[in-house]
Amino acid sequence: MIPEQVLEVALKERIIFVMGDKDTGKTTFVLALANELFHQGFSVGIIDADIGQSDIGPPTTVGFGVVQTPLTSLCDAVLQSLYFVGSISPKGCLLPLVIGTRKMLDNALTQELQKIILDTTGLISGQLGRVLKTHKIQLTAPDVIVCLQRAGECEHILSAYHGFEKPIILRLLPPSQCRTKTISDRQSHRTKFFKRYFTEARLIHCSLEDIGVFDTHLFKGSALSEQRIKQLNQELRASIPVQTALPSQANPPTPVFPQILWGEILGREIAIVTSQKLKYQQMMRLKTVLGESSYIKNSTPEDYRNLLLGLLDHNGACCALGILRTLDFAAKQASIFTCASPQEIAAVQFSGYTYEYS
Repeated sequence: MIPEQVLEVALKERIIFVMGDKDTGKTTFVLALANELFHQGFSVGIIDADIGQSDIGPPTTVGFGVVQTPLTSLCDAVLQSLYFVGSISPKGCLLPLVIGTRKMLDNALTQELQKIILDTTGLISGQLGRVLKTHKIQLTAPDVIVCLQRAGECEHILSAYHGFEKPIILRLLPPSQCRTKTISDRQSHRTKFFKRYFTEARLIHCSLEDIGVFDTHLFKGSALSEQRIKQLNQELRASIPVQTALPSQANPPTPVFPQILWGEILGREIAIVTSQKLKYQQMMRLKTVLGESSYIKNSTPEDYRNLLLGLLDHNGACCALGILRTLDFAAKQASIFTCASPQEIAAVQFSGYTYEYS
């Protein structure tokens, strides 16, 4: 049930921004409001920017959906477009999250929907929450903010707007029946959504030379030659002190050292893929050889296995998600588990989030 004072304002205004701490009933409120506005005869769009607990589009994305029939869940909204953020938390990706929310709003405005409701993450505390919500409000310019709060926890964000005509700010207490979701509950929600999302997926092969590559340090510079990699591997071997046999040992243990599999250089940045992570003294040895001012980014093949990817179409829109299965660095070939066809993909967007679909 939507409070009368909220419904009265919502009937007059277009863009409605819903915010509050986690477990305050934001999604339930958005669902009820969307249904009520749809019942009143309005065309309604919903932007789901809750990247960790997404209902419209998979987790790690900002999704835009349209209400075409009464909803029993936000999942029932008909998906129109996605923006891949590549994380289940706003921390470390504030800029992509804010940009993605704005891009989905632009899509909704293009469709000339009469009502647009924005659902957001529960990050509202501290400077991080203030920066995120303030800039998201600034960029989306809502007509109304509906804030669900228990004890003024959002006032450090809302107080800055008290002299403005808009956004109109409406404060509500969370429903008493709000259930606290455990970490396990949240993980379970993501697992179920991903499992359903990738049901029809298959393995495809892409040449990364033929498409764009975003949000990774890989494939941006000049590849190190085989001869140069061989020299650097010799330096790594030399960085490991020779071990002598103990009195009880016939032979000293054979040292194990990382093997450089791929490397590239861009200015002072050097990306090196090794069979195992480099230790501190090995990194220092390479810096001595490559230049003290160089910045070495070290990764292993394991770092890329089951990495979640955003797949972009020829218009630059996210057409699907994919799971990176294998990556041949030298050949620039990727095996991706996805519902998209190779012909659809104009670029891949890397992330720091892994998901193992079985």
